[in-house]
Amino acid sequence: MIDASVAAALARRRPDDRPATRELRGFAQAFERARQALAAMPEHDAAPRADASRIEAWLADRPDFDRNTA
Repeated sequence: MIDASVAAALARRRPDDRPATRELRGFAQAFERARQALAAMPEHDAAPRADASRIEAWLADRPDFDRNTA
């Protein structure tokens, strides 16, 4: 979607589109960096964390915690 917006702005060749186009390109670059960083992360282990029961007990003591929605 960002690429399509940038392409449309470039096709219009309007000077007032330049700041928005520059900002969209920045968003596209940030998105690509984030995508690469996430892709480089190790696979998530599906096993529960060793401290999961302690965390759940702590959350259960909170008045705003609803175990049915967690």
